[in-house]
Amino acid sequence: MRALRYAWVLPLAISCARGSASRAHPSHGTPAAGSGLAGRHTIFPVAAHHQHLVGPTMLAAWHRAPMRSTPLPRELDDVLRGHQALMGAGAAADSLKDVYAPDARVLHPERIVEGSAAIARWWSAYKAKDAVRYVLPTSYRLGDDRGYIAGVMIQHHPDSTTRYARRLLSILMYVEKGGDGKWRIVAESGTPMSDAPNVDTLTAASLVKHMDEAGVAHGIVAALGYHFTKGTETPGERPLVEAENDWTVRQVGQFPGRLVVFCGLNPIRSYAVAEMDRCGKLPQVRGMKLYLGDRVDLANPEHIEKVRHFFRAANERRMPLLVHLSIDGSNGALHARNFLEQVVPVAPDIPIQIAHLASGGTYRLGAPDQALKVFADAAAAGNPLMKNLYFDVTGSVYGSQPAATYDTLASRMRTIGLERVLFGSDLPFYPQEKVAGAWAKFREFTPLTDDELRVVAGNVAPYAR
Repeated sequence: MRALRYAWVLPLAISCARGSASRAHPSHGTPAAGSGLAGRHTIFPVAAHHQHLVGPTMLAAWHRAPMRSTPLPRELDDVLRGHQALMGAGAAADSLKDVYAPDARVLHPERIVEGSAAIARWWSAYKAKDAVRYVLPTSYRLGDDRGYIAGVMIQHHPDSTTRYARRLLSILMYVEKGGDGKWRIVAESGTPMSDAPNVDTLTAASLVKHMDEAGVAHGIVAALGYHFTKGTETPGERPLVEAENDWTVRQVGQFPGRLVVFCGLNPIRSYAVAEMDRCGKLPQVRGMKLYLGDRVDLANPEHIEKVRHFFRAANERRMPLLVHLSIDGSNGALHARNFLEQVVPVAPDIPIQIAHLASGGTYRLGAPDQALKVFADAAAAGNPLMKNLYFDVTGSVYGSQPAATYDTLASRMRTIGLERVLFGSDLPFYPQEKVAGAWAKFREFTPLTDDELRVVAGNVAPYAR
């Protein structure tokens, strides 16, 4: 049982932290000409309230062992080497026109591209930032003048410490031999593979380095043990949850004063309260990260009662909670109302941080916005249940939505109260962005004024220190 009772006066914490938010930081990019964002590039967050580490146990659970490569005959190997050059890794081709036939077509999930010159330009733009992509051949056929290469597009990040990698696409290339005797791709298709998240090993040392690059002083690390809890509870999952929480605590222990831990779990598991008690005795643990999403149905009365039981226990222990509602489905508003009206009342004395602005990730109009609207409407009505709720923008803004979407988002955040809005990076789930890039996207695409942005940047929840 924790004797400490938090005084959840976040504006006071903000006023204490705001001075450090205005300190000088290196710029992390150049605004587009005429964007009017130059001043905004001097605003950086004091704290990142939501990110993760990835250890060997979690990585092995997400990623299968590397596939075996099939050796190709010289003719096809040359084609694949040329293809690799377009993605920026491997041996350079003699010329890009030698990779695809002039009238070649590429069909990938994003688009259809026609003509060798357009395909070369598209592949160049498709290059992964800070990552290496290549096609691993798994089978082939070679005739007198026609053939194919089948394989998988693989992605590695350069700071990976494992042999595991993400499989992006299943690739099929049809090739023909031209009149000059050279083999070229005439058609290519790519199909997304059902695979692990786009993550790789991330240690506390790497995370702190990314925080330093972004000028971030404090960070909350949410352990990923809850990823072992999908589906029906099994006897073997609890040791995995505990091991992941323990590994994360050991990592964070290397950086006292910079990082704190929220242990991760599924709140409706039979051992959830016991794991909270165990984690509460570990150093630098400040709260619990709860993953509901596809594991907890807030329209199911039985699930709601189990969640209420956990929240009561957390309230008794004065244990802050970070909750991933992940209510992107059509019942998002219902889940949000049930959470606010049935779950929050049993935990009146602790802060509850709602991840991803109540969505499963990127903010969009539709169900994610309807869920956030439930909380915004409650704030506008002065509902006392909102008093200890805070909302992190983690993963919410990546510039992929229309401007009207972000206009609505800004309106919702203002209604909820910008003093309740917290920055988070969600690293490593957006590895190309890192911490600085995640903030840059939020800063540049969210139509907040500079003064409003400074409020969000200066917010530091007491449990993040």
